[in-house]
Amino acid sequence: MKVRVLRKKVVEHPEVWMRILFISNIFADTKTSLEYIERIAIEASAQNADILLFGGGFVRGSHESMSVLEPLTNIRAHLGRYFVLGDTDYLDDPFQIRSFFTEQHFQDLTNAQISIMKHGRAMRLTGIDDAVSGAPIVLEKQNSPFPHVVFTQRAENVFGEEPDMIIATQLKKIFSSSSPIMCIELGI
Repeated sequence: MKVRVLRKKVVEHPEVWMRILFISNIFADTKTSLEYIERIAIEASAQNADILLFGGGFVRGSHESMSVLEPLTNIRAHLGRYFVLGDTDYLDDPFQIRSFFTEQHFQDLTNAQISIMKHGRAMRLTGIDDAVSGAPIVLEKQNSPFPHVVFTQRAENVFGEEPDMIIATQLKKIFSSSSPIMCIELGI
């Protein structure tokens, strides 16, 4: 499993690079092997990410398939681990999926925004809910000097003011079609 790395500046002269790991569309079900999930966890951990983002698409079918995803909860990121739900995560019991991650100290960033600092530079990070099964917020214009990065399962979930960067599964199709993992080195 190869992890492709995208290097992107969101300001003209970046002073700091943040390493963001984005994982989505695993679609675990009763046929998903533990070995496959362990390979994803090993490759993801090797990226030494500052920030870990889970962009939804965790299960296909029942939330009971979440147990096979346990190795993913061991991936560390010293600036935070965040998630949003995707379309298939709403089909059975989204509360159980949220509980799975929050009990492992991931922060649910669904329709929420935080600021993340690294070496004196900040960025705003917003998680957007799924437009088909959830209730995404509309991004409003904000007067902020910090770059704004949005993550979601699909780019079409983003409405309103355009952020500096959208991290979604469409990027994975361009840069890493055979892997559920993408790493972005973001210059802020």
